[in-house]
Amino acid sequence: MAKTKPKTLERKLTRPFELQFSEPKEVTGKNGLKWMEFPVTLKARGTGHINHWWFGRVIHDLSGMSIPSGGTIPIDHVHSDEALGYIDEFDTSDGLTLKGKFVSTQEGDTAWNLATKMAAGVPYQSSIFFDDLEDGTPIYEQILKKDQKDTVNGQEFEGPGIIVRKWLLRGVATCLYGADPNTKTQVLKHQPHEDTMDPKEQLKQFTQKFGAELANQYFTDGLTFDEAVAKFCDVLSEQLKAAEKLASEKETEIAALKAQITAFKDDDDDDDDDEKKDKKGKKQKEDEDDDDDEKDLSAKTQEIAELKAKLSVWEQQYGGTPYGAFASGNPSAPTGNPKDPNAEYNAELKRAMAVEE
Repeated sequence: MAKTKPKTLERKLTRPFELQFSEPKEVTGKNGLKWMEFPVTLKARGTGHINHWWFGRVIHDLSGMSIPSGGTIPIDHVHSDEALGYIDEFDTSDGLTLKGKFVSTQEGDTAWNLATKMAAGVPYQSSIFFDDLEDGTPIYEQILKKDQKDTVNGQEFEGPGIIVRKWLLRGVATCLYGADPNTKTQVLKHQPHEDTMDPKEQLKQFTQKFGAELANQYFTDGLTFDEAVAKFCDVLSEQLKAAEKLASEKETEIAALKAQITAFKDDDDDDDDDEKKDKKGKKQKEDEDDDDDEKDLSAKTQEIAELKAKLSVWEQQYGGTPYGAFASGNPSAPTGNPKDPNAEYNAELKRAMAVEE
């Protein structure tokens, strides 16, 4: 797992991790110094109470634990000044589980010897060093008398005894016999002196797992395979967030387009209704105009018939050509100066012909 400091204390205290082991790694610092690192996992405290030689019956409230602001604590040997390495991962989901590195500066030093013995199967336990809080606030201890009860770490604790409610984890020790018999210290399962993976094979493994670009980056940074996996998981998490954001934006766009299509269809239906109404009104007007034309035609037809009937009577009365009687000097013709019958006849005839047209 990558050695990254969580941004908040809450994340560092609650983030779970698998208890896995990886190859020891030879590290070369920027100043040219070299050392070996051995991944180590410690079960430093259980969830129940212990019988301590000084405190008596005592239980630590894991929800009240804090760690130094620097994000790491030392691993020492039997609470001495001899440092073995450091812890930078903290898990309180099932007791107090810690993860970090043993650091050996030369073959045969205490860190090397302990790592070798643990790999060979020698069981070691752990012991915590706890103190006042970092800001100077004293440890808060809840003292229970006999028959008094309270809940801690999800279980009922009955006095007499002490519940350490607020406390700072200052460090952890590796020892043969810890105050809590439920503790243990583990390192890698093979001998530390075994050769590490060939760099070419490691780069090939990285490339197959993470792709060429990230593989080169992780390999250049000197990450172990487990550290590279953890970092790659962070990359995938960021990609997932970006994909989810893009999907959300696309869903919004799709919803907007659907609404636009629905509105367009509604407008089109309204236009069709208006067009149908216009066509219906136009057809109705055309039908009314046709009715008016038929009425006008019927009236004209009747008028023509009346005129023709009148002309027919006129011709019968005057013998067809009334003007001839005046022209021949017919003695039986009317006397005086009557109106020219031919002119009235011709006028009626023209009027009838104009109406018929």
